[in-house]
Amino acid sequence: MDKGWTSLPRHTEGYQHGVNSFLDFAFSRGIPQGQEILCPCSICNNFSWGRRDEVYDHLISKGFQKGYTVWVHHGERISHMDSESDESEVYEGFVDDIHGLLNETFRHLLEGDKDADGQNEDAKKFYNLLEEGKQELYLGCKKFSTLSFVI
Repeated sequence: MDKGWTSLPRHTEGYQHGVNSFLDFAFSRGIPQGQEILCPCSICNNFSWGRRDEVYDHLISKGFQKGYTVWVHHGERISHMDSESDESEVYEGFVDDIHGLLNETFRHLLEGDKDADGQNEDAKKFYNLLEEGKQELYLGCKKFSTLSFVI
């Protein structure tokens, strides 16, 4: 699938057509959670879930996530040729999506019953993991968090 549209100006017809093609692909070949998919806009970075119209609005107003070229969260598989690339090429485009991993793993806990104080204990643990996921692996490291390294 052509992904050149992701770098086009967002107001162009080509970009808007590309967004609709992406959404068709994500909802037909991906694994939506009910009526929602992970939003690949430059702000959400596959961390937040949204309905088709919400994701469309985000992609038009905020742009597509840079470096998200293999749509693994939306039904695309990594081809054998992609896996044979040089190791330096693999890490060059890597985006640490620990937030998406945690959200996907523990989403059911956030939607579960809440106690009188608001969040249940599992949800509190989840948010603690998110906070740990924001810590840099070492000073100046932008690609990996402490939590993603441990995992």
